[in-house]
Formats: sequence, C-alpha cells, structure tokens
Amino acid sequence: MSIRLKIVGIWLLTIMILTGCRRDNEKNGVEQINGVEGLTAASAAEAIVLSWKNPAARLYDKVDIWYFVDGKKEVVTETIEEEFSQVVLSVPDENVYKFYVQASSSVTRQLSEIQSVKGRMLVFSQPQEELEEILNSVVVYGGAGGIRLLWDNPGALPASIRIDYEDGKVDLEADRLTKEYTIDGLREGRSYMVIISMVYDGELTAIAKNLSVIPEPGYAKLRPEDWSIIASSTDAHGGVVQPENLLDGDPHTYWQSQPGYPHHVIIDLQRIRKVAAITLVRKFGDSTNSSWDNNISLSKDGVNYRNIYRYVKSSPDPNPIFSIEFNRTIEGEQLYMLPAMEEARYIRVDMVRGSGNRIALFGDINVYGE
Repeated sequence: MSIRLKIVGIWLLTIMILTGCRRDNEKNGVEQINGVEGLTAASAAEAIVLSWKNPAARLYDKVDIWYFVDGKKEVVTETIEEEFSQVVLSVPDENVYKFYVQASSSVTRQLSEIQSVKGRMLVFSQPQEELEEILNSVVVYGGAGGIRLLWDNPGALPASIRIDYEDGKVDLEADRLTKEYTIDGLREGRSYMVIISMVYDGELTAIAKNLSVIPEPGYAKLRPEDWSIIASSTDAHGGVVQPENLLDGDPHTYWQSQPGYPHHVIIDLQRIRKVAAITLVRKFGDSTNSSWDNNISLSKDGVNYRNIYRYVKSSPDPNPIFSIEFNRTIEGEQLYMLPAMEEARYIRVDMVRGSGNRIALFGDINVYGE
C-alpha cells in the first residue's frame, strides 16, 4: 500500500470514529457536557505532554485521550481529581501526532464534545545543554508595577529568550551586556502566567518553562530575618525537609509533612505587622505533590485566630476569599490576597486537601505587607 493510500485510510478511519461517537450520543439522547479548557500540547524528549484546565463546575470525572500510531489506536484514560491536569504520552518518532480528547461522567455516562490538538516530540539539533542552562538561570520576580527578569549566559551563546505573558511578548538577546530586563505597566497584585522559551538560530525551541509572577503593589515582600515557623508534622527524610526551608527564599529546599491530612504551618513574625497577602511556591520541579486547597488564619497572640480566610471547597460561605486552588504544575509564587490589610503576628496556613500520598509539600512561603 502506498504512503498516500495509508494516510487517506487513517484519515477516513478517524472521521468514521468521530462521526460514530456523535451518532451514538444522538441515538442515546445523551446531553453533551462541558469539556476541558485550554488544551495544549508541549514537546518533550521522546514524548508529548498534554495539559488542560478542568473547570470548577465540571460534570465529568475522567478524560479519554486517543491517537493513532501506524494506524493503531492508542487510548489513555485520566481520572480527574483536581483543577489542572498533565498527561505524558510516549510517541515512537518525530512525526506530528493529533490527539483527541473527550471528557465523560462515569455516573451519568454523559460525554463532552471531542477536542483535538497536534504535537510532536522534542528534536534537538540545537546546543541542548547550553540552552537549558540559560533557561534554568532565568529568575522572574515582582517589581513595582511590573515584573523583573535576570539570567546568566556564561558561554555567551547567541540565543534569545522569549517571554510570553497575557498582555504581550518580549524577545531578549541572551548574550546582552546587562542580563536583566523589566516589563512594566502591568496591573499590580494580579498573578500573571509567564512562558519563558529559548530561541536559537531564529527558531523557537521546545526548551521552555512556565512561571506565575505577581507585579508587586505598594506594599513589599517582608524579610524573614528573625521569624520562626512550626509545622503540624515533618517527615523524617534525613532531617532535610524542615519547615524552616519555607522561609529561605529557595524553592529547591522544601518542607514535607508526614502522610495524613489535614496539615498546617504557623509563622511567627516576632512582632505585629500589617499583612496584605501571602504567596505559596511549589518545591522546584515537583508537579506531583503540594496541597491544592489551603486556608489562611491570622492572630495577634498565637492563640485566638479570629480572621480565617477559607478556600472555596472548605467554606460554607457562598463568596469565599480564595476561589482558585494551588496549581502545582507551574513554578513561581501563587498569590493569596487578603480582602484588606490585617494586623497580625502569627500566620497559620492550613492544608486541607492534596495529592494521593496525603502529604503536604511546599518550597517557599512569602509574606507581603508593611
């Protein structure tokens, strides 16, 4: 069979499957439900990573993914438990693959509309290690009314750094004399998703990472010079996962609880301060752990916690303060903004739901205020 006939055959098979799914839904009188949001495909070594968001009001509890390898249908089913999902799909070659995604309810048997996305695995003809070294050196943090970037390029590689954010895109020469840049004019206090990618020889590579960053408002990040912190439990783990790691500004060091929810940590600021927000940062590179749902309480004496701000799923309040769960698939600070500046000495963070191994694990906690 010629290559052209083989491709046409696969195409016709795909059309028949999709048409059959639609007809089955119509025959059974099943009303369609809303599906996944923001479906994307990213290149990885010998694989393609599909990512998407599961809306809070979803009616489905699983997602089926299928694609074709040499005419054979490969199917992967993902059980849905949290807001953000990632699935790594192995592919045998460098061809472009089309992936079909459909959400469904195991209770009502309802199906969503079928979505699709194309992707290919990572192919390196570029200086991989040097580009990855530059990417890993990029640091992004909030500045007054904007976000600031710093990076290293010890080998003076003639590459570029592409910064994609919600309001625009910036290309920076990686070997410029001053290896820092500020994107200003952003809305203070808002959390921005930033995608950092490496460009080499004029071509966008798949060497990239996602970060969340918050343009710093009028208040500042408080320095934990003499603060102390305690935790409800700490995993033994050779003594290297202590709660003090949450205050060192380095997400590579981290705190890990023992198994069994709920968990909490309490920060002592040593004196009463004005607190406007805290940020949580995942352990660097860890997309498996962290707590999804987190509550924040404030106290002046460490005994009476009068102001308790709860996450939506643990609050009877129809308008809870925190309506977005922690996204463990991205690096950087994720903002928990209080409705007003509060005076407190003690900050308690309760972790009430998380990964299947029932541990809480974070890289850093930051406090903003005066």
